[in-house]
Amino acid sequence: MQSIRRVDPISAMKVSAVLYAAIGLFIGLIISLVSMAGFMATASQDMPGAFRLVFGVAAIIVAPIFYAIVGAIGGLVVAAIYNLVAQFTGGIQIELG
Repeated sequence: MQSIRRVDPISAMKVSAVLYAAIGLFIGLIISLVSMAGFMATASQDMPGAFRLVFGVAAIIVAPIFYAIVGAIGGLVVAAIYNLVAQFTGGIQIELG
């Protein structure tokens, strides 16, 4: 059995940032599609059409950036906490084949 005794926080931060950016892109695309559908719909006139169009395009840009920042901070904090806990518990036991 091998054990993971330490995780490099910077490495975990990079991986988390990329993973969360991908999730943010997916969510941004969904928000954009919903916003574009609202732009095309003529039934609801509660919001100007141009606002919906700009909101939809901005979601594709803003969501991945926001998710990447949150993911990077989260990955850094979780890796640091894991390193603290692993000192006392010995880390996670894994079996490499």
